[in-house]
Amino acid sequence: MNFLLLIAGHNGRYWSVDASGNLNADQSAPQPFFIELRGHSKMAIKAPNGNYIKGEQNGIMSALGSDLKKATLWEY
Repeated sequence: MNFLLLIAGHNGRYWSVDASGNLNADQSAPQPFFIELRGHSKMAIKAPNGNYIKGEQNGIMSALGSDLKKATLWEY
């Protein structure tokens, strides 16, 4: 099951993905991100570039997960 997600930063601008897969809160119009439910209390987030969001230990998040195995499964 997929759900549309429109994410805004603390600056009131919407998230976007640049050509390198970096996430930025710099758009005035929302970009479509999707939540994919994956098992009990886990989800993956798919970015507009077709890649999944990855979270690194240092806090950096990027849209570089080309398949679900390279993505971060977020717990809710």
